Amino acid sequence: MKETVILFSCLALCSSASWAAVYKCTLPDGRSAYQSMPCPSSEKAFVRDDIQQRADKLPEPKPEILIESATNEDAEEKPKTWLEKRAEERAAKKAERKEDHDKRVSDASQRLEFEKLIFNREIAIGMTKAQVLEAWGSPTSSKIKTTDEGIIEELVFKRYIGSSYTGKDEAFLKDGLVKAFTMDDCDSRRCR
Repeated sequence: MKETVILFSCLALCSSASWAAVYKCTLPDGRSAYQSMPCPSSEKAFVRDDIQQRADKLPEPKPEILIESATNEDAEEKPKTWLEKRAEERAAKKAERKEDHDKRVSDASQRLEFEKLIFNREIAIGMTKAQVLEAWGSPTSSKIKTTDEGIIEELVFKRYIGSSYTGKDEAFLKDGLVKAFTMDDCDSRRCR
């Protein structure tokens, strides 16, 4: 029994001697560090030593190898970023809206010109069949011809003042639009 007490007392004495070489230091961020060296006198010295030790442990940086493309085609094939794709989509939509707006403005100005012509009982190339009928009334005769260019509709309008014949007008339509027209000369009186 005496031997076990002596053994435990030796172990306690040896263990207290090994604990004597451990220092508890408080790091600048408030954490505790245990080390075998005494704590540095100032926090700055400890931080500097810690940074230097970390820097010494970092591996040497490897030199970057730049690969130059042999042709300009390779440079053009690089994938586009999300922002570049979005910018292209927005530019395409903007161009589409502008084209649609320009077409609507053109159509509106053309309709206005056609309305003026219809009011004066005249027609123009590009008018629809309905606009021709509105300007000149019902045709006297109508023919449909098949040519190399496609199907052409011919509308003939004979003019009369009272019971006397004053001339004839013809309108040639392709795909529902006036492609050509002829008008006989009128005298000083109103033709229609």
